[in-house]
Amino acid sequence: MLVFIVPLFSSCSVLNSEGNGESSYTAKILWESNAFVLGSNSNISIEGSSIYVFERTEHRADDDYMLVKLNANTGSVIWQTEPFPMIQLITPKALGNYVYVFIYPSLIYSYNIETGELSTIIQTDTENSGIEIEWNAIAYENYLYFGIYGTENYLARLDTTTIERTRNPADVQHITPEVIWRPALGNYVLAEPVIKDNIIYCLSYCGITSDDPIELVGINMDTKVVVFHKWIDYDKGMERNSLFIHEDIIYVLGESLSAFNLNTGEQIFKKTFSGINPLTAPDNEWYAAIFSSRGKIYHKGKIYYTNSYAHVICIDAQTGKLVWKDAVPPAGSLGINPVIVNDKMYIPYYSGLRVYNTNTGKLIGVDTSLLSSGSGRSLLYNDYMITVRRDRNTGSGTLVAVDVGE
Repeated sequence: MLVFIVPLFSSCSVLNSEGNGESSYTAKILWESNAFVLGSNSNISIEGSSIYVFERTEHRADDDYMLVKLNANTGSVIWQTEPFPMIQLITPKALGNYVYVFIYPSLIYSYNIETGELSTIIQTDTENSGIEIEWNAIAYENYLYFGIYGTENYLARLDTTTIERTRNPADVQHITPEVIWRPALGNYVLAEPVIKDNIIYCLSYCGITSDDPIELVGINMDTKVVVFHKWIDYDKGMERNSLFIHEDIIYVLGESLSAFNLNTGEQIFKKTFSGINPLTAPDNEWYAAIFSSRGKIYHKGKIYYTNSYAHVICIDAQTGKLVWKDAVPPAGSLGINPVIVNDKMYIPYYSGLRVYNTNTGKLIGVDTSLLSSGSGRSLLYNDYMITVRRDRNTGSGTLVAVDVGE
């Protein structure tokens, strides 16, 4: 793999090249890496000054995934693994001296964080057949936490200190994860868990096959005792990034938004979003987060997110009321998370890079030369936004660093 670090500057004009009357914006590209990455499911993670991302060659065979470590300051490649089988769409997890990759349906590969060499292959389905790891894994202290889905559903964790590091790396180790919580109705563990004060919070979900209520729980990580429990009405908009915490409030976001006080269990508010057609709805009647699959941001008392109906949305975190919304010109889904710096919100999407004033919702401008996939993951590193740039002709994606420190 060849990687070129290319400083780039986009051109500027009065109106953007789509001719829709929106002002243009000039994004400053600090570096671009020509590693071919998964555009729509880029799954970027950053630890320290290193980026971890999955690369895939042009022929797109099932066994041509590789994990790449890059320098976040320059975009240069530090190491690249040998190819491995089809991944679960889970971000690489750096934990201690190793980086963990989840392989479909229930394998975990670990790599030496300094060299990229394969350390271990772990098989996690030793007791039950027909199960797989959910797309909701997180790393915390010495543990990997994730949902198990299939013949039975539960939240599990794997203690990485129990992995034998002296064996042949290709010798598969069979380790049964510890069960942390089983949903009362047997439904699967959907959202990525969130952790606060040694309590891990997660929720169950029935999918679209029934209308079972959602079970929101907090579990003491030492005792595995449930210390927080709420039932929430069925919401078909739930997905793997529906949970987030700010201070002492936990938010559950889907086609409705609920907020609970973590100390008292009190429901602070619930806002049920209108189900009418979002293309014709008044601004104050539709702001569902359905399939806002790459996250949301809390910033100065507001919650910002995008959704599958190509809306950019800001709501008041204390009341759930709409502050402002922008309906993006035909662009498909906006399934990518915003990045906020200095009261400016940056949203890469299929037709360019959109920049907003977070306080007013005013569109500052659009750079139509910086195309994204419309879904994926962008991350903030110092004053850099690390995101995927899509080639207009081939559709392939490369990582770029955009200067957002102005």
